[in-house]
Amino acid sequence: MMKKMMQWVLAATLLCGLNVFSSCVNDNNDNPVIDNLAEKLQGKWMIATIEGRPALTSEELVVTFLSSTYAICSESGADFNETAKKWNDHLLFKVTIDGNKVTLIGNPSEHITLVREMIIKSISDDEIRMIFKHTTLRDGEVVSDDAPVAMRLGKVDEDYSLAIQGLWEGSLSDGEFSRWEFFDDGTFHFYRQVDGIWQLVDDEFSDYFVDGILFCSRWKNAGENTIEKREWFNIKIEDDEMKWMALIMREDGTLDVRTIELTQIPED
Repeated sequence: MMKKMMQWVLAATLLCGLNVFSSCVNDNNDNPVIDNLAEKLQGKWMIATIEGRPALTSEELVVTFLSSTYAICSESGADFNETAKKWNDHLLFKVTIDGNKVTLIGNPSEHITLVREMIIKSISDDEIRMIFKHTTLRDGEVVSDDAPVAMRLGKVDEDYSLAIQGLWEGSLSDGEFSRWEFFDDGTFHFYRQVDGIWQLVDDEFSDYFVDGILFCSRWKNAGENTIEKREWFNIKIEDDEMKWMALIMREDGTLDVRTIELTQIPED
């Protein structure tokens, strides 16, 4: 029980800037007048709640508004599968603003167009309340048209994309002591300790990205008939300590928190 309580304390610490346990969006005012909306949008935002519940780490979206006309989006990608290997890492979107409606249009590939519509209900220095709608088109034809959902985004002040680089070690949930080495080209190495000696795991590929506090990784073990695997965490780095937290949903619908704590290994 004490271990579970400490996990939730860590979760709250990592996500306190997003206020994930606040109430749902108030939709009474369909078209509020928001002065200087383009200016207020500037900066990095991350999903905190979806329809009033905390956003799972596997369904995170980070939006960085660079100007009134451009934004960058990254997402963990809950709908990943072997036939739709979505890996949206700092994808550029064109932004248009019409009243309180913000539309983002991006092209992750030559044939795919993503359209994200945000009806802004309210905005402050640290949160956006909105109705969000996502549509995917292939060669101009709609292939998925999601229903609108109420979302709340929290402002993200940290960006650990540089701080994560280097060699880290810690214990996995199964007790295995491991090492991760993150490089500036978006790749990483994973090491296991065998008979007291650190050995590099022979992966076919291993990629990662960090956007704000969102960490996403993907890898494929070497050999035939292996499948691509992915993990997503929210991270916090202070000095030489890094904490990973993933908010997940069990099969029975209850929430759980997975955590990993790492220590940075100094360069020789």
